[in-house]
Amino acid sequence: MTLAIGPGGVDFEDYVRLRLFDQTFYGSSERSLVAGVMQNRRLVAQVNFRADWNCIFTNKIAMTHYLAAHGLPVLPIDMLFSHRAHPAAADVLTTQADLESFLRDPGTYPLFGKPVEGFQSLGTISLRRYLSEQDVAETASGHFIRVKDLSGSILAAYADGYIFQELVRSHAAMRRICGEGTGTARLLTINDQGKIRVARACLKIPAARNAADNYWRPGNILASLNLETGEITGACSGVGLEMKPVVRHPDTGAHLVGEAVPNWPGLIQMAIAGAKVVERVPLIGWDIASTESGPAIVEMNGTPDLLLHQLADRRGMLDETFVAFVKSQKRLAAAWKPCATRTSPAASKLVP
Repeated sequence: MTLAIGPGGVDFEDYVRLRLFDQTFYGSSERSLVAGVMQNRRLVAQVNFRADWNCIFTNKIAMTHYLAAHGLPVLPIDMLFSHRAHPAAADVLTTQADLESFLRDPGTYPLFGKPVEGFQSLGTISLRRYLSEQDVAETASGHFIRVKDLSGSILAAYADGYIFQELVRSHAAMRRICGEGTGTARLLTINDQGKIRVARACLKIPAARNAADNYWRPGNILASLNLETGEITGACSGVGLEMKPVVRHPDTGAHLVGEAVPNWPGLIQMAIAGAKVVERVPLIGWDIASTESGPAIVEMNGTPDLLLHQLADRRGMLDETFVAFVKSQKRLAAAWKPCATRTSPAASKLVP
């Protein structure tokens, strides 16, 4: 009850999921600084008050092209399936027959597919290759799915937009840790009126044959990172009563603690560079993969999940520095007026 009426607005589900009943889990860290799910949402809404920027986060086409246009390394979109698209474009599929033809082309593999407006990896699929004899696609986890069934599922659920990208291959050091699954570092950037920093970082590690690294998928691993070096300092799997420490990756057998994310300084620099490009949104969660050719931005989140960092670090978000940042943003929000209602002196000079 104390936590519920405190700054974190913790409800009973948060209390269990975040293991707040276990004082030893948080050690010397003050549990009253932990933000619950609803408080997480309220804080993000207060800080990222520029609602006119929401679409760049909810639409993956807009997100990818916006970042690429500013020179940031992203995973390019190879093909779009949408019943609304113009059929004349070379990189667009508009019918189920077109989609099946694309999925039957061995040259398009390996592939990663996801909805244009999806979230939390729902609807994603990693495809390793096409087997013409059985007319099936093999997933990265070793399962087989008939092309007709796959195309039918995409058509039924995501006819408005489904994109395909090259399946990113992690850096060799990352593959040694988590196998062929692509784990990404989640970096939380704070842009406090032009002063940008990476406030928190953790590593999402796929396991148990999961195609995506989202921690909510059973078996996946969440690792805490040393912000300076990128070294893993601890790892766990599950939440609440099911949470357990992880010493070795269950699939590869790799010992996790002490391993470092390759290209770590580059990942930090990439998150800061991205935050500069999207400066109107001061709190962003960046999913960045470390590849052989350097960091690659997989996604940016305008409603970052603070619970990930709190669980990974066993430390609440609501410290003095973060609370001061939120208050500063609330003052800016109160003073801000939409562009349509204000006149820019600089812009007026452009009109003869």
